Amino acid sequence: MGFILIGIASITDTRLNGAILQIISHGFIGAALFFLAGTSYDRIRLVYLDEMGGVAIPMPKIFTMFSSFSMASLALPGMSGFVAETRLHIARLKDSTTASLCPHCNSDFLDELDSPITDLLFPSFLDPSSPAPDYEAPDARETDCKKGKSATLKLPSGEVRLIPKNCSATVGQVGNVGVNQKSLGRAGSKRWLGKRPVVRGVVMNPVDHPHGGGEGRAPIGRKKPTTPWGYPALGKRSRKRNKYSDNLILRRRSK
Repeated sequence: MGFILIGIASITDTRLNGAILQIISHGFIGAALFFLAGTSYDRIRLVYLDEMGGVAIPMPKIFTMFSSFSMASLALPGMSGFVAETRLHIARLKDSTTASLCPHCNSDFLDELDSPITDLLFPSFLDPSSPAPDYEAPDARETDCKKGKSATLKLPSGEVRLIPKNCSATVGQVGNVGVNQKSLGRAGSKRWLGKRPVVRGVVMNPVDHPHGGGEGRAPIGRKKPTTPWGYPALGKRSRKRNKYSDNLILRRRSK
């Protein structure tokens, strides 16, 4: 049942074919096993195997058919269940293959993968000749195809921008996504990872941090928070004005 749900949820031709084949195979195998069980009871009127004294001797043909359908239910090689599950596994392996970014624009390789129009991509290479990824976003999505030489890419921040179609990316999602939500439990665990304690600026002296000083639990004494060197922090836009890639941004990220 798990393979069937995976195939239906993927909405790709290869996996849907595998899921349909698995449904048909599982239905016939299950019906055959129930039929053989009913036939065995009708012939010898016994339910428990220890009372039967075995099945192979009194009913050799039924035993042979029962063994064959049982092996098919286990998806052993050469059986129908094996063929259906193999198609699902092949489709899953293809989905994690590194290939061209835009699967619907002049890409013969990804056309064979039958990828949907909202694939998870990691990482993304803006420059086709770049040796390192430009976007290591764990859930960047290729959203839609544009006419010409560009495709649109939606970043985790919500920004949508144009990138060349001949760039490459990996179809799939990076593992260990929830590492930021993991609680280490105590300070010693962080020290073992090489992370030293962080002291807040408001508890320092004025000579050590712009937020320091004051009596008791005093506020930072400024309109906006700053870094230890006096530069704006926490919300200050750091992107340069009139940057060369401004024309490639279709929608800015959400605030």
